[in-house]
Amino acid sequence: LRILEFVHGFQDQVQEARSCIAGLNCCFSELRDCTELHEIMESLLAIGNYMNYGTSMGNASGFRIDALVQASTMKANSSNITLLAYLVKSLQETNEDVVRKLPERLQHLDEGVRSSIAVISEQVTQLKQGCLLIRREMEVAEE
Repeated sequence: LRILEFVHGFQDQVQEARSCIAGLNCCFSELRDCTELHEIMESLLAIGNYMNYGTSMGNASGFRIDALVQASTMKANSSNITLLAYLVKSLQETNEDVVRKLPERLQHLDEGVRSSIAVISEQVTQLKQGCLLIRREMEVAEE
């Protein structure tokens, strides 16, 4: 009964996994190729290096992705503006195209967020388990 259920839904499961993989590939390609995002990251790194001048972290060549979360919550002492808001405001004043073009350059980002690698891995694991179940049943039937 489980085999029939698996076979019946196999094409749908494969199509769903392919769709998720395609969405992630589009998302990763857009992130990799988006020069506007690279400029924003470079600006954030420059601000971080400026803020950490004179410390061991003041000449960083990169940052961890969780620094983006910190940038959205870190506020200046003298104002109520966050580091991320300051960065966006500065970019709008100096290079408005970077901020304006970003949403159109990252159209598949929502799709990538919905399709995680963990979900795809689970889908592939379920397909493998179903195929193994069929193989075992065929081996038993041959004996």
